[in-house]
Amino acid sequence: MENESLDNISLSDIQLFLINAERLYNDSKTVSIPTKVALIEISLEEVAKGWFFMLKFLKRHPMKLSIAENFIESDAINKIPTDELNEFSKKFSDLVDRAESFTYNDLKYHEKKIKILHLTKQWIQNILDLEIKYPFLILTSYEKISEFATRGIIRERVNTNEIINVLQITKEILSQINEDKLEKITKLKEYGFYVDITPSGHVKSPTILTESSLNLNYLEIFLQMLIDVLKFLCNMVIG
Repeated sequence: MENESLDNISLSDIQLFLINAERLYNDSKTVSIPTKVALIEISLEEVAKGWFFMLKFLKRHPMKLSIAENFIESDAINKIPTDELNEFSKKFSDLVDRAESFTYNDLKYHEKKIKILHLTKQWIQNILDLEIKYPFLILTSYEKISEFATRGIIRERVNTNEIINVLQITKEILSQINEDKLEKITKLKEYGFYVDITPSGHVKSPTILTESSLNLNYLEIFLQMLIDVLKFLCNMVIG
């Protein structure tokens, strides 16, 4: 695909990446730890592509971009100060503009996809800030995020304080994610999945990865947020 072909991006194209990312992530929950790491890493790559194409699509369709910038439900708009709404819309518009510096060929390079994920993470943190301040805006799957963030039993009914607590925990976890940590999971996949050759020329067995030796919790929360928010945007833009 040449860069010019990006003008032909459709929402169905974006949904294919989203569906595949979600499938890979769901598959990661029922396999061995090394395979889990590999599937999470591949799912992150697929959702990065989904976000790349979504941001490119919105840049090329101003009316759809306007919908995405003002995604808050009409019955909630009057509950939020106009200056806060405008600031949030501007931050999303800035994200779309920054994505223009990436080309389709960049998707061949892992470090470029990591940069796309990191930019998107910064915007998702803005969503969490808004949701913490105005819990009635919850856009992501609270039950899924709560399960990861608290590792507790999900009640059938939750109150506002519980929601805010989970969102604050999630925000704190996401704040720890940087490009280095996103790069680390690729190395974990390589060390735990492949037989390797050492500098001395000897064959080295894959590193034994165990649940206790890893902390994939923050990556799973991040991945779930990426999937949830992209799905929300797709559904909203489709109308």
